[in-house]
Amino acid sequence: MSETGPLRLEDRTLYIQERRLWVPDRELEALRRTLSVVELKRADRLRHERHRRRFIIAHGRLRQLLGSVTGRRPSSLRFREGAHGKPFMDEGPSFNLSHSGDRLLIGVSKAGRVGVDLEEERPVREMVALARKKFAAEEVELFLAATAADRVETFFRIWTLKEAYLKGVGTGLSTRLDSFAVAPRDAEGSAILRIDDPGETVGNWIVRNVPASEGAHAAVAIDDPDVAVEVLPFEPSA
Repeated sequence: MSETGPLRLEDRTLYIQERRLWVPDRELEALRRTLSVVELKRADRLRHERHRRRFIIAHGRLRQLLGSVTGRRPSSLRFREGAHGKPFMDEGPSFNLSHSGDRLLIGVSKAGRVGVDLEEERPVREMVALARKKFAAEEVELFLAATAADRVETFFRIWTLKEAYLKGVGTGLSTRLDSFAVAPRDAEGSAILRIDDPGETVGNWIVRNVPASEGAHAAVAIDDPDVAVEVLPFEPSA
């Protein structure tokens, strides 16, 4: 999808798109002009130039996509934050973004709460110990059962599924990581196995891994079991 082409947001569809967090300086300035005063202050507080650039690109790209699906100017969009800091629009679709390295993933839907996670595959120190600390018992069992050749991929598939669900519910670190469990699936269907929170129901959620560019892993979550997940064309530098 280009910045100028509108996107029709279907009622029962979750749209996701991966982008690169790099643009030439002239385009960076154009993206900067779409941001709110609050976003600009957040960007300016970042110590490193590359982090400031990535923040501007990520939030500018989000505004472009939301502007495309709502028919509004990106700079006119107004966001508020929930109790745990997750941004939302009073009148508009649910959305979420994730970035890792120079990659960005955005999810947008009218159907329900959205969470996305993107992780560049990288060396993880003490991976087994980290899995035992962060994963639920069911997830640890799946991870340890993976062959040596598949263990890194299994780790990141579980990790992104958990992060996407947490970002979907929007409760952040107030939700214990062992209070729900996921299992990566190769076929269609939700990866969520268990949710202890009485306010959430396993059957109401779709949580699944989705395609990402080479060297990365991604997942999405949305609380509507009948939603179709549509992956928009990858735009590496547009």
